[in-house]
Amino acid sequence: MPYILVLCFVFSALVATQALLFLTEKQMVTSYQHYMQASLLIEKSKKEWWRQFERGDDKRAGTYHYDSGTVSYTQKATNSDYDEVVIIAKLNTDTVVNHRFFIKRLYVEEEVE
Repeated sequence: MPYILVLCFVFSALVATQALLFLTEKQMVTSYQHYMQASLLIEKSKKEWWRQFERGDDKRAGTYHYDSGTVSYTQKATNSDYDEVVIIAKLNTDTVVNHRFFIKRLYVEEEVE
C-alpha cells in the first residue's frame, strides 16, 4: 500500500511539472509573437520614415497608426554631427518595443558668435 501511495505522488508531481512547463512555454511563445509583430511594425515605419526623410520632410516627431498598434518616432540632434532617431512601437496588447539609430547630418550648422 505505501508503494502505491508513493508511486501516485511521483506521478502527480510529474504531471504537475509538465503542466507548468507547458504553460510557461505557451506564455513565452505569445510574448515572442508580440515582440515579432512590434518589430515588423518598426521596420515598416522605418521605411516610411526614410521615404519622408529623403523627400526632405523636417518633421522631428510623428506617429504612424496601424491596425495592430501605433509607432511613434522622434529625431533629436546630438552633440556631434549626428541625429538620433528613436522609434517606439506600442501594440494594442500593451507590448512596447524600442529601436534607436543614428544618422549623419550632411551639413553641421556652425555656431555664430
